[in-house]
Amino acid sequence: MRTVARRLTWYACADSTNILAENCTFHHSTGIALGSIGQFRNQYETISDFTARHIVAYNTHYAAYAKTWTGISQGTPPNGGGGGLGYMRNITMSDFKVYNAQQGFYVTQCNSYSGFMGECDSSKFQVEDLRFEDVRGTLETGVVASLQCSGVAPCTGISIEHVKFTVGNTGVPADSYLCSNVSRPVGFTCNGVTPQT
Repeated sequence: MRTVARRLTWYACADSTNILAENCTFHHSTGIALGSIGQFRNQYETISDFTARHIVAYNTHYAAYAKTWTGISQGTPPNGGGGGLGYMRNITMSDFKVYNAQQGFYVTQCNSYSGFMGECDSSKFQVEDLRFEDVRGTLETGVVASLQCSGVAPCTGISIEHVKFTVGNTGVPADSYLCSNVSRPVGFTCNGVTPQT
């Protein structure tokens, strides 16, 4: 059975494990989302053993993305926070067909209270073992991946393999991989730096 979502996103939230999302179609959404997580100071949370496969996405922001709060607590939950601990690991996104997404994959550890900027290198939350594989499609930009990881706890085990995007219908390959604090990437080379937000 195929699930069709319009303007909805599939979310994995804190303390989610052993999750399978498959045979889903998304229209005008943000894509498969992990987090945000790490909002509550010194609270330990996890997302692990998550698989998304056989996914079709039309006009989404991303094919898939993951986000954590910064390591500095600013403001008060539910709209503020940060400084949470834990990990996001053993994540596999495979067999995606993507049509006109803004970007392919997005990781940020820069989520913060509205109006606050910076502290992107402060999160102690560990993001590791994320695999994006067997993905095809078109992007509005040439950015295959934007990976804004924390300088305190760099991302490890990020793998992007057998992925082919073009810019719109031009046939021009999308080949931009923007990275900050990504340790030993697999299957791709970082060729730019993520903008600080």
